[in-house]
Amino acid sequence: MKNKIWLVLDIIIIIVLIMICINLYQKSKRLALLDVEQQIELEVTLTDINLLNNQSVGNNWDTGVKVNDTFLPLGKTLNITTTINDSMDFVVGAREIDNIPDVGITTHTVEIKDLDLVEGNTLHMEVAVRENRGRYTGNYAYFEFLIRIQRKVKLVDIMNKITQIQVE
Repeated sequence: MKNKIWLVLDIIIIIVLIMICINLYQKSKRLALLDVEQQIELEVTLTDINLLNNQSVGNNWDTGVKVNDTFLPLGKTLNITTTINDSMDFVVGAREIDNIPDVGITTHTVEIKDLDLVEGNTLHMEVAVRENRGRYTGNYAYFEFLIRIQRKVKLVDIMNKITQIQVE
């Protein structure tokens, strides 16, 4: 009977210790994410491009995204080293593949200080392309670009924060 009690107590102690470690890890991760006094590294990923509506503008398209003058292919990640006081410039565009192509471009500047560096961000950008010739002149095609921006935190930063936290 005493052995069973000791076994149950040991299990409870182990569970409590695991919960404390998980709590410390989560706190440390948040603190490491929020420590923005130095340079930070961001991961920018073009997650999706959607043709939302096409009013007979065209069927073949080239699309593209540039982040700070660097091309970002669909599904790829661009690592950007920056500071909290910097910004990122985004240019998204769609071009009809045609003898006389129709083109739409949208630009947007994101201030790093406005980003949620803990949870991450999804930037939605839309481009409208206007048909410039023929019987469908004036019609539009609309594209949506989804760009994920999140802070990249190294495990060493998290471990350093764990050693600085006191158990509450």
